[in-house]
Amino acid sequence: AYNIDIIDGQCPVSCPSCAVGSIGRRAKALMSIHLFRQILDKAESEGKVRNVQLYAYSEPTTHPDLHLFVQECTDRGIPAIVSTVLQHTRCDFAKVIDARPREIRISFPGWRHMNYYQRGARPELFDKQFALLMTLPRHPETTWTMGFHVYKDTLEELPRARALADQWGLKFVPLPAIHMSNDKNATKDYTPQDEELNSRLLEPL
Repeated sequence: AYNIDIIDGQCPVSCPSCAVGSIGRRAKALMSIHLFRQILDKAESEGKVRNVQLYAYSEPTTHPDLHLFVQECTDRGIPAIVSTVLQHTRCDFAKVIDARPREIRISFPGWRHMNYYQRGARPELFDKQFALLMTLPRHPETTWTMGFHVYKDTLEELPRARALADQWGLKFVPLPAIHMSNDKNATKDYTPQDEELNSRLLEPL
């Protein structure tokens, strides 16, 4: 399995639990489909590629050619996984869906504290983007998932989020949030902002 960031430094939100939000953004860059093909060529020459997540610390739906990357995986028989926070996307979702990804994940921390856990995100924009996405056709090859980020103060919204996922036939996956900055977790060199976030985790580090 591979995590390949096809876009760098252009996530529309800044999550304090993410290394990008905690440490800082990188230089902005879009991967070319040519480079992506070279990466897959090398990966396939070295072993079985079970799946490719088209993200690690970025938002792949801000790449306007996302569908080409999904299609390249599909054409090779490699399951592709796409994730989105549904904020300021630039891709054509209809084309992405037609490219038959294995999974489309909607990453969601609830409405009430969204701008804390996904800084820069707006609940009204999420609702609008979600409603538009739900009008598009689906294919049996693709699993639709809502990954709900669970913190101490988002537990109360879990039933509402689950009901929304159930209404639209999405697989609902509650995800206990973690602090994803491995460097800071190893050194314990936390800022006051990090400590604030850590106090909201369901499980201590």
